[in-house]
Amino acid sequence: MRAVNAGDLTAAQQAYSHFSESRAGEMVRAHPEGRMAQAMDKVGDALTAGNIEQAQQALTLIRPRASDTPTVAAPSITPPADPNAPGGKLNLIV
Repeated sequence: MRAVNAGDLTAAQQAYSHFSESRAGEMVRAHPEGRMAQAMDKVGDALTAGNIEQAQQALTLIRPRASDTPTVAAPSITPPADPNAPGGKLNLIV
C-alpha cells in the first residue's frame, strides 16, 4: 500500500480496489478475524470516505509489533563425542 503511505488518495483507492479483487485479497478475506483482514477493512472504509490519514493509521495495525518479532538465536552444531562416529546435533532456537 505504497500509495497510502505516500498520501496519494486516488492511487491508494485504485490500489485497494485491485488488491480487493486479487487472489491475495481473497486470502485475506478468508480469515475475517485475522489482523490483516481487520486492518484492510479499516483501510477500505477510510479510503471510501476519502480519509487518507485514517487509512495510514489503519495500516499500522498490520505492521509488526515489537512483541511479534521472533527471537532467533544463532545455530550451533555439537559434534559427536567420537569424531569418527556419524551424527551430531544441530541446535536451532526460534
